[in-house]
Amino acid sequence: MPTRTDTPQPHPEGPPSVLIANPGEWSARALESVLTAAGYSITQISTSAEVRAAVRRRTPELIFLSTRLHDGSGIDLTAALREDPGCGPGVPIIVTSDERMSRGARLAALEAGAWLTLTYPFDAEELIAQLSAYAPARRSITQIEEASLVDPNTKLYSRQGLEQRARELHAQAGRHREPLACVIFTPVPTQGAVALTEAVSLWGRALKAAGRQSDAIGRYGEAEFAVLAPNTNVDGVLTMARRLAAVLRSSSTVKGERRFEVQAGYEALDDITRRPTQAEELLQHAALALAGARSDDSGDWIRRYEGRERL
Repeated sequence: MPTRTDTPQPHPEGPPSVLIANPGEWSARALESVLTAAGYSITQISTSAEVRAAVRRRTPELIFLSTRLHDGSGIDLTAALREDPGCGPGVPIIVTSDERMSRGARLAALEAGAWLTLTYPFDAEELIAQLSAYAPARRSITQIEEASLVDPNTKLYSRQGLEQRARELHAQAGRHREPLACVIFTPVPTQGAVALTEAVSLWGRALKAAGRQSDAIGRYGEAEFAVLAPNTNVDGVLTMARRLAAVLRSSSTVKGERRFEVQAGYEALDDITRRPTQAEELLQHAALALAGARSDDSGDWIRRYEGRERL
């Protein structure tokens, strides 16, 4: 069993979130007990698929991956997560093993992007000392990412950048009594469980090339792209949305097969002074319309915000 640590001081910013992926009941519980005692918040799972789903919902601050998962290798998953925008290079990943790892295996884990390798049984005090540096580092990276106006993966606006541009364009439209519109696109896999990271890469390049110079284009969610269109009314935003959707469908066609379909939601204000809104509401309304399109079984790929939807 690992050596237990003394009672820790509480984390001032709340317990860091930890994801443990390990099918071994004894080893998973041993690690969980040590981390829980040290003030960490634990989610325990056992497959690569569950890890990907958990990262998609919310990026953890620390990830522990066993070399042997039910559906693959933790080392291979480490490399995949480094390419996943929900994780990237800034989340500490610790690869664990229930048996002694060879030098080659340790090097493979580190080359795949692991920050550390851990073999059971382990020294709990040493591990907690290492994690006490990892968790604050991750939080600092998160703060930098949230402050950035550019999405590092697509080089388009980040969500924060979109919200700032929305405020600027909203003020401009109000001064000149001009229309302003927003459309948000999302990919829908056509071939089962296709990684959305593929769509993020394909669509980011396509929108950068096809967007108008006056538009503000950025990544609004994990696989959601928003286009803020100044001086664009209801008819204009529909024309623009259809044109961009055609570009996105074309970019999603690989070897003659379309990997993703398109769904979209939009909001358009012909004159902001007649229908006062906050700048951020333009993005929120388009996102709500997109959610409605996702749940609509009528077959319509695009929907306008109608005011009935709620956050």
